Amino acid sequence: MATHIAIMDDNPITILTPLLDSEMNADGLLLIHTHSQQAKVENFVRLVSEYQIPVKTWILPDTLSTDEIFTSLRVLLEQYQGEAFCFNASNGDRHVVLAATNLCRTYGFDIFVLEPRRDAVSWLVPVERKPTEIADIIRLPTMFRLFDAKLVSTQRKQSLQADVRKLGALWAAKAQEYAKPLGRLNYLAMNSKNFVTQELDDYMHHDRKLQSLIGDLAELGYLEVKQNRLHFTSSEARFFANGGWLEEYVFSVVDLLRHEFKQIQDLAQGVKVVREFNSEIIENEIDVAFVANNKLHLIECKAKRFDDGGAKSIAYKLDAITDILGGIHARALLVSYAPLSQGDRLRADAQGVKVVAGQELGRLKEHLRQWLEAC
Repeated sequence: MATHIAIMDDNPITILTPLLDSEMNADGLLLIHTHSQQAKVENFVRLVSEYQIPVKTWILPDTLSTDEIFTSLRVLLEQYQGEAFCFNASNGDRHVVLAATNLCRTYGFDIFVLEPRRDAVSWLVPVERKPTEIADIIRLPTMFRLFDAKLVSTQRKQSLQADVRKLGALWAAKAQEYAKPLGRLNYLAMNSKNFVTQELDDYMHHDRKLQSLIGDLAELGYLEVKQNRLHFTSSEARFFANGGWLEEYVFSVVDLLRHEFKQIQDLAQGVKVVREFNSEIIENEIDVAFVANNKLHLIECKAKRFDDGGAKSIAYKLDAITDILGGIHARALLVSYAPLSQGDRLRADAQGVKVVAGQELGRLKEHLRQWLEAC
């Protein structure tokens, strides 16, 4: 058993996961930080303490001088002579990490780096020790807390009924062919009052594809047609018709892939998260969120056509919120029933956002599988 030494930065996930892995034999944490990180450190210490892991802290001087950093760290380690330590060199500014690494070598401590791509620890000291795979144990509430946010609610964590999942797959497969009637159905559902839509006009009556969609929903028990209006049977039914079908279908495909990818640790649909920014409470809603390989994955689902510049804006916002809520190794995916232009795809890719759109929806499971294989 050894106490981990770590340096606080903006990606504390690589400090926490080795601490919680029983194979790493950690019995405590010595956390090094600066004055400016005090609030983040207090939040992190509260979280770690809930796992009954004792935490000690050390404040570094606010300086870029390697000599001053080295002196401060040497004073720290002199206080704990004779105790067993292990240095986690995964976090911190480079000049601090280099100073700490040199000192820890001098004191004969084990040293490791967590490689997020593999979610495994590589040992610098002792060099002959084989890499250690880190357990996939972080769930969504803990992930959000690590980045100073709070999970408020989720719409769904349980698997969808098979008939609902099959209908989502059917609509996804013919999303391009049914683009306009799906848009009309969205409009009717969005503008319904007390779950009742406006009267269907003659065009809607003669739109066989729209009538086919209405028939699908009626078979599910999601609506009835009375007096030339659609009567939704519940808020869930209206949500499904108003584009929620795509969100629920994406959730169901990820849920199915859990049997294939055991590294999917937690999954939820309709996630609501709050965080504080400049003394204001900011609320973010996420269509589908899950943790895999100790990385946050966020999926934005769009069952409506984009306005001019809409795809660019969505990709930018998705990239930003992914970094805020999951750190630099979090991943983002945009799923759209409408096709995206080549320019929009290139911009999304430049921002680190993967896109599945248009005809690709018919192979959603295949695309999600490839995305997960790369995590």
